[in-house]
Amino acid sequence: MGPFFLLRRNWSDTFFHVLVEPWLTNVEATMLPRPWVKWAYEPVRAQDIPAVFMRAVATALQPPAGPVFLALPLGDWEQPCESPAVVRTVSQRIAPDPSRLAEFAKVLSAAQSPVLIYGSGIARGNGWDQAVAFAEALGAPVWAAPASERAPFPENHPLYSGGLPFAMGPLSKKLEGHDVALVVGAPVFRYYPYASGILGWNLPASVGIALAERDSGRNRPVIAVIGDGSFQYSVQSLWTGAQLR
Repeated sequence: MGPFFLLRRNWSDTFFHVLVEPWLTNVEATMLPRPWVKWAYEPVRAQDIPAVFMRAVATALQPPAGPVFLALPLGDWEQPCESPAVVRTVSQRIAPDPSRLAEFAKVLSAAQSPVLIYGSGIARGNGWDQAVAFAEALGAPVWAAPASERAPFPENHPLYSGGLPFAMGPLSKKLEGHDVALVVGAPVFRYYPYASGILGWNLPASVGIALAERDSGRNRPVIAVIGDGSFQYSVQSLWTGAQLR
């Protein structure tokens, strides 16, 4: 199947259609085409459309080429972009592309302070030996990509710097001073949405504050207000609270 992607304008974002859910409304637009496409996605923010569009094109063109599906809510087109869209180039070779490798080599050779960011794809592809050899040849520090589910690099290696955080600001701080970052085997980058990193925090924090109140002698009561979903992230805090009375 050829490298093309399908575009759907989602009319269900009008108040009338959301209210009455007519016969032609597709509530979960990405579910229907998934068995037949390489990737199906609907951006959650209008500002994500430029990057999502570039990813759709890249995914469609990469071997084996095939269709992808984007569901783009109609009202999103009226929102301003946060920054200019970055146009991606796509290699269509299955084996390493010599011209692309030469491009990487040229950039790395000219770098004053390169850094490597490795992801779980290295571990899944049994690429530890190659990853270590490359890092040692380059003499560059190695960071693990945010939330790598498998270790991409030996954590006792002198070039290992740790895991990158999920948030834009702290991640940028970790990479300060480097002029080139090469990412291998990982997406660039996954972030937590604002404030979502506190899921489940209320309950253990409340237990800790209650213990501090008791130990300090103030003994003020502590009331925890938490939703049922967030509560399930740290339900073990109830056991801690009960054991420590």
